[in-house]
Amino acid sequence: MQKKWRLRSPKLFKKVYQEGQHSFNNLLVIHYLSWGGETKIGLSVSKKVGNAVVRNKVKRRLRAILANVVENIKAGVLVVFVVRPTAATASFDQLNVSVINLLKKAKLLKEA
Repeated sequence: MQKKWRLRSPKLFKKVYQEGQHSFNNLLVIHYLSWGGETKIGLSVSKKVGNAVVRNKVKRRLRAILANVVENIKAGVLVVFVVRPTAATASFDQLNVSVINLLKKAKLLKEA
């Protein structure tokens, strides 16, 4: 995922958690908030998911999925994906379906 899409600021993460909406499934929780700037996407993977190797594997998979999807996300949205421990054993395809379904459920994908 390109740098321009990354959400890095702790203040913005906090804002999304406090003021935004959320949606979830068995693998991920998505927090999102409309704002005036560019679309930014952040990832949150706690130690509950697994050790560093497992957490990094999940993050790499999510970044690859989001790199393909990010162009289809509506403009001006802050999005944070929180990974649940069940995602540690999920396949790439399962994560991909989970991300797409959450984005559709939150109505964050552009109309085609």
